[in-house]
This record gives sequence, structure tokens and C-alpha cells, in this order.
Amino acid sequence: MPSVAALQERVRGWFRREPKAVAPRQVLVAEADEKQRRALVRMVQRMGYSALEASGSAETLKLLDDQFPEWLLLGFDVDGDGGLEALDQVRSFAPELPVIMIARDYHDVRTVEALRRGAVAYLARPFGPDDLREVFGRR
Repeated sequence: MPSVAALQERVRGWFRREPKAVAPRQVLVAEADEKQRRALVRMVQRMGYSALEASGSAETLKLLDDQFPEWLLLGFDVDGDGGLEALDQVRSFAPELPVIMIARDYHDVRTVEALRRGAVAYLARPFGPDDLREVFGRR
């Protein structure tokens, strides 16, 4: 995980340069479990989107420093902290990026907290392309 000083420097860098243009039809998939991440990447690609992938919050922030996808799919298990800290970091770094949280099931109590902290939606496994399209269609 990057140090606070490193994150602060990144944030200052955001204000020193022109805002990045959103890469249309690009999704960043941030999921700790490689098998789940690969499955999400394949689903997104079959839907006609290009996909970036990250296994943790540090990698996610590094990718966001270089590129700006249209969507972020963020697993609750990123970094083993429940995903909420990663969500907070992303919201601080890129507040305009729509984040969809990926939960293990619909009974996950963290979903309400994630929505309160700025996620635009959450999906519970198992879900399919139609569920993801529905969320994408809301924006």
C-alpha cells in the first residue's frame, strides 16, 4: 500500500495537470482473487469493453494515475480489508469515477456502507452480463 506522502503527492499531481479524458468502454476490474478477477475480465470483454485489471488498491491507484476508465468494479476482498478502505482511497483519488462493488452475496452488510461511502451500485455473486449492463445503463 502506498504511503500517505505518496498518495498526497499523487493527489497534488492531479491538480497540476489537465484532467484525464474518460476512456470510453473501458472497465478496471480490481479483485484480489485471481480466478474471480479473470472471470470478471472475460465477462466485461464479451460485453464489448476493454478491461484493465488490478489485484489490490495500490495497483488500482497506480492504474488510475495513468488511465481513467469508464467504470471500476471493486471486489470487497481487495487487500483483505473488506474493500471499504480501497473504496475510500479511490473516491479520494478519483471522486468522479463510478465504482460498482462486488459482494459475495446479497446479505453482505458492507454493501450499505459502500453505498454510503460513494459506490454507485453493488452486485452480488453470482451475476451475469445482463446484471452488469443494467447497472451501466443507469448512468
